[in-house]
Amino acid sequence: MARVNVMMSDELLEAVDHAATEKRLTRSVFPQKAASRYLEGKRLEQEAVTRKQRMEKAATQMDALADKSGKWGEVGTIRRFRDELSKTLQNVHNVHNVQKLFFVQNVTSCKLPPSIIAANF
Repeated sequence: MARVNVMMSDELLEAVDHAATEKRLTRSVFPQKAASRYLEGKRLEQEAVTRKQRMEKAATQMDALADKSGKWGEVGTIRRFRDELSKTLQNVHNVHNVQKLFFVQNVTSCKLPPSIIAANF
């Protein structure tokens, strides 16, 4: 570990000594922790600036893409998606009905009581 001599006013040194005593730190550990916290704060500030710049760039790119693609009619797009989903679900429902019909035809040919058939639906 390197040794560093630091010049500071008497008032600042007194405040450092008081704060170090309150935190149960030595006079040399207190400035180390203060410097570490300061540098960590600067690093976090820089990360925030970088993150904001990236978000602004992404927003600009999204705006440019929206301008390029023109008005897309969100209501119509959502309606088409909903209709396609509804058709898909209807097809699934139809397949299920066919399976039920096949089951009922096979079960009824076995002469099972209606109560057993009803319990399976």
